[in-house]
Amino acid sequence: MRDFFKTTRFKVILCVLALLLGFMIQAAYSGTLSSVASKAIGFVSTPFQAVSSAVTGWFGGFFDRLTLADELLEENTQLQQQVRQLQGQLADLDRYKSENETYREMLQIQEEHPTFEMEAASVIARDSSSRFYSFKIDRGSDQGIALQDPVITQAGMVGIISEVGPNYAVVTTLLDPAFKVGATATASRDPGMVEGDVALAQEGKTKLRYLAPTSEVKEGELVMSSDLGGTYPADLLIGTVLEVQMESSGISKYAVVQPAVDPSEVTSVMVVKAY
Repeated sequence: MRDFFKTTRFKVILCVLALLLGFMIQAAYSGTLSSVASKAIGFVSTPFQAVSSAVTGWFGGFFDRLTLADELLEENTQLQQQVRQLQGQLADLDRYKSENETYREMLQIQEEHPTFEMEAASVIARDSSSRFYSFKIDRGSDQGIALQDPVITQAGMVGIISEVGPNYAVVTTLLDPAFKVGATATASRDPGMVEGDVALAQEGKTKLRYLAPTSEVKEGELVMSSDLGGTYPADLLIGTVLEVQMESSGISKYAVVQPAVDPSEVTSVMVVKAY
């Protein structure tokens, strides 16, 4: 405490008090005490008024910012709702566009094959464990789909129905060794059987087997389904011959075929229910 009385701060305070006292004594003799007192009070209170004004302004600005934040939050919520609505409309538009494309393809196929009775379907799931790209569609027995029905697109044959539920069906693709369909090479007219092959399936290809050792099937020929056995309709495009080889047994030839349709890419198909 004693040290405080020796500090410069104490001396300044003492000088200010002395000055104030001098002003008050002078004002008492001159009759202007009230004016001096008012000025002194104003002098002392001005810094506090400034601080008060600053604090009031800060709080006012703070509440203005809160109000603005609430308005921005509400506007953001409304914008998010509009975005969700637009996304839903875009999804509907994409679905309608896909459906229209499917029906357009169905109409073209119907013109080429007027005896076909078909059902349009969308791919709803794929078997991630399948090496042959089997998939599930959103149509089943309730729509008249049955086992062994051919599955096609405008570009060509995709596979056959291998499992049926009331509102779904599973498609085994032409890359699967379980897939077998009579076929003919268009130029040479040599008959054979298209069967999936494990090794070729990894390359997205299949095989036309049981060609005669004298077969004249050549690279570039188209391979079409035949109605041999009456199981599948004729003249469904399967693919294109890439090369012809002799089987290791030497009894027959086979052709490596590039399918017209990539089963891993299809999103919509037609199921031929009757023909």
